[in-house]
Amino acid sequence: MKASFEETFRYELLDTHDRLVSTLNGVQDGGTLDFSVSADIRGSGSIDLSKLSNIDWLHSRVRVWYNDKPLITAIPKVPAEAYDDTETTMQVDLYDKTMILTDDNFGGTYSVAAGTNIINKVIEVIQSTGETKVAIPTSAATLANGMVWEANTPKLRIVNDLLAAANYFGIYCDGMGYYRSTPYVAPAYRAVLYNFVDDANGMYLPAFVRNYDPFSVPNKFICVGKTAGDVEALTKTATDTDPASPYSFPSRPWQTITQTDVDYVDEANLQAIADRKLIDARQVSETFEIRHPDLEFGLNEVVTFTNKKLGKVVKAVCQKQTWTLTVGGLIQSTIRTLV
Repeated sequence: MKASFEETFRYELLDTHDRLVSTLNGVQDGGTLDFSVSADIRGSGSIDLSKLSNIDWLHSRVRVWYNDKPLITAIPKVPAEAYDDTETTMQVDLYDKTMILTDDNFGGTYSVAAGTNIINKVIEVIQSTGETKVAIPTSAATLANGMVWEANTPKLRIVNDLLAAANYFGIYCDGMGYYRSTPYVAPAYRAVLYNFVDDANGMYLPAFVRNYDPFSVPNKFICVGKTAGDVEALTKTATDTDPASPYSFPSRPWQTITQTDVDYVDEANLQAIADRKLIDARQVSETFEIRHPDLEFGLNEVVTFTNKKLGKVVKAVCQKQTWTLTVGGLIQSTIRTLV
């Protein structure tokens, strides 16, 4: 499985405003980058440098490129240096810029009043860290009820709680270091970006891993909205009653999850949140780990997967990717079957 073009990895040293300082030389072959939708910091990894330099790591950032594609703009940390008679090797751990949000908080309790524009507040919280590269679509959505966080809550938690109330995806940083989020779209309505085909031209290794746990799949999710005073809480329920589904109520007893004090915008928004939570809770049943070259899809994007050992075509959403930073290396993707 060879790429039809020349592959290159390159590394740039940036300042704390993401401006290019110089090429980062001496990076050894074989670093890694991990991207996961389930991680607070979605992008992380490590590289080794073969030469010790006078880099001020505390006031620097690192950008990793694959050909003309930026993979990560990262906060570096240097936990270890190895010495021998001939050289010094430095391990540099990399974390995408959501780490800035995990490391910062408002000190005391933090609150957002009912009626506040949610996305404007998200941008305000991010910019309170000193970061200015934010690219999130605006929205007129406002909070139906106020939100309060305990003292020392990380700003990342505040941002993601607000985005969840607006039914947006969780915050992440793209390869150039921009903070991004978009309105949530159910996987069934996302475009299929790649079809993995089980034939001579198939762009994945024949060995793969399947993980399967159908017993924990719910068919009902109840969201009880947050309320103030004596006002009765708004409740919305998402269910699977499709007779063709092996997990639906006609096929098995109710398997119910209930979540209370859910922040929301309005009645339709709360129903959309319940629908999303049922979809998310059901996706743990079957995952596949496959290895392939770069095929221009990433986290939360949809692919199909075909293999004769399965006897079916699987539609799945990408949950995790691990890059090996070496020419000819492959990406390991974990894709989750849509049910």
